[in-house]
This record gives sequence, structure tokens and C-alpha cells, in this order.
Amino acid sequence: MAENLIEKYGRLKTHEVVAQFYDAVLASPRLSLYFDGIDIRGLVDHQTAFLRSVMGGPNAHTALEIAGAHRGMGITEDDFEEMIGLLVRSLERHEIEPEDIAIIEGRYRRYQEAVVAGRA
Repeated sequence: MAENLIEKYGRLKTHEVVAQFYDAVLASPRLSLYFDGIDIRGLVDHQTAFLRSVMGGPNAHTALEIAGAHRGMGITEDDFEEMIGLLVRSLERHEIEPEDIAIIEGRYRRYQEAVVAGRA
């Protein structure tokens, strides 16, 4: 069901999901390398806004903006898959229903090329 997932789960839950997601990302030997010297608190806020947008809130960013932010980082398909897996686990831990997780995952995957290839 493609209802507004923000209304269903609430804004606070999205911040908790993202905070736990970044804890897992920073614990990942593969992914943590991308975040050296990055303001994680700001990134959590930024990613929370993005998660809210894919859950039915206001649009946070375009594919072009996402591509620009990731251009030249050398993110691989495997890196992206690990990130998606960590996001899914964080959503599951916060009791997001499986069908809603599938919707969220699908919406994140729309930006896969922008993240991996750095192009929209």
C-alpha cells in the first residue's frame, strides 16, 4: 500500500532509523571509509530528510543533486548493496512492516545509478 508512510510511522521514527543505520554504516569496514572527516550529525539530519521524502514527505533532493554529492567517490555496486542491506535491517529493527520496507527500498534503488556512477 503506497500510503504516506510518514503519517503511518511518524517523523521521530525516521530519525531513529537513520541514526541506527549510520551506526551500522560506521561499523562496516567497507562503508566506513567513505565517511572519514564527514560531519555525521549533519549527514544523519540530511539522510533523515531524504528518508522522509521517499516515505511520502516533501521531496528532499533530485537525482542530479544526489549524483553531484556522490561523484568521484568510487562507490561500487557492492557498496550500494551493503548500504541497502543495512538500511533494510534498520527499518526492520524499528518495526516497519515488510511491504513498506519493500516500497522504501524500491524508492532508494531509483537513485542507485546516481550514487554508484555519480550521474543522474
